[in-house]
Amino acid sequence: MKDYFWGYIMKIQYLGTSATERIPAMFCECKVCENARSKKGKCVRTRSQALVDDLILIDYPADSFKHFADSSVPFKNIKTCLITHSHLDHLYTEDVIVRKRRFSYVYENPEPLVFYSGKSGYELIENMRKRCNIPEEDFHALCVTPFEAFTAYGYEITPVNAIHAEETCPVLYIIRKGGKSLFYSTDTSEYGEDTMSYLSKLEKPLDLITLDCTYGNSKTDVTGHMDLTRCTALKDKLISIGAADKNTKFVLTHFSHNGDNVDYDEFEPLAREKGFITAYDGLTVEF
Repeated sequence: MKDYFWGYIMKIQYLGTSATERIPAMFCECKVCENARSKKGKCVRTRSQALVDDLILIDYPADSFKHFADSSVPFKNIKTCLITHSHLDHLYTEDVIVRKRRFSYVYENPEPLVFYSGKSGYELIENMRKRCNIPEEDFHALCVTPFEAFTAYGYEITPVNAIHAEETCPVLYIIRKGGKSLFYSTDTSEYGEDTMSYLSKLEKPLDLITLDCTYGNSKTDVTGHMDLTRCTALKDKLISIGAADKNTKFVLTHFSHNGDNVDYDEFEPLAREKGFITAYDGLTVEF
């Protein structure tokens, strides 16, 4: 029997894999969106969210309900949610109140759901909780500091700085347990010196790294997101500094209809040739 809890085999499930607009975007008539409406399946992408070992939730978009409804995971067991930043496609605060009593009856393990976030997300969650007079025993937020590790549900979690909209207090998360480690790195462009320095000093290479590939096979120079070419260069850099090696699994996610070749069937072989796994909604990777 696989023992995810104790970390012998870690897994990550990609519940949602799109940028803000989703694919297909609701009012869009572009080729990517029309194709997704027709083909469905892996071409349809909801807003980005992930789940580690059925216990650690990453981000809380408006699509969380669909992810919960479509999954066989007992979400009542989730007590930890890591927020990467406060943009609404990663933190939909209006829905955090569904964890309050009478909205949710949690009998077996009534511990609060704890959100971990940078200052912006922390304030949004706490302001919502207080405005609705919801006790901390139902849910609450804690503010994280980049490069200061904390423990949640037996996992060692280290936030590091992202390069994204500064007002959203963006962070990326390194999650460790039982000798396994993953790096969830989306909504960022190439890392700053502080994050690269931290990654270069890891005791051992990371087992899995998730990268932002918002623009698919396009060639871009935008700040805050990346494309396949830039992800490939970053992958090579991470290997060169010892943060990854030939055994590290690299997964691409957070796709937008604005990118070239982002249709799953078009993009997957392009990414595979560069050594990447292409995430789709529902993909589970074990390592």
